[in-house]
Amino acid sequence: MEIETVKHGTEVLAEGGIPFCEIAIALPSPIPEGKEAERVGRFYAAIAEGTRALAREVLLPHARESYERSNDPRRRFTHRPYRLMHTAILGSEGNGFAVTRTLALMHRGRTLFREEMHERITAEGYVLPERKSPRKNQRRPS
Repeated sequence: MEIETVKHGTEVLAEGGIPFCEIAIALPSPIPEGKEAERVGRFYAAIAEGTRALAREVLLPHARESYERSNDPRRRFTHRPYRLMHTAILGSEGNGFAVTRTLALMHRGRTLFREEMHERITAEGYVLPERKSPRKNQRRPS
């Protein structure tokens, strides 16, 4: 099974001609067909849809409220949309893949939120959490 990172394009959430939020998604997508590829495809499709839902249901109302609450008479010209990005970096791990996903929210050049998630994709098409490195028993000096 081969996997590549596919960009879903940038989606702009706007109302009344005012862009409030931009969503950029680039997540893994399997290339060949089969049960393994279907599992991986469903997993990342659900994550992409969850990112879009987060923007529509949480971020858009917040951005709209912030815009309407502003008393600046030039707000229409100085307003900048929020940018929600969900990206992934693929690496190889044995006969599978290692994925590092990043969810970031930016506004006016500042990062407001950033979270990194790690997964492993097995050759059988299972998406698993990152392995924790085993802790070695360390003795504390007395």
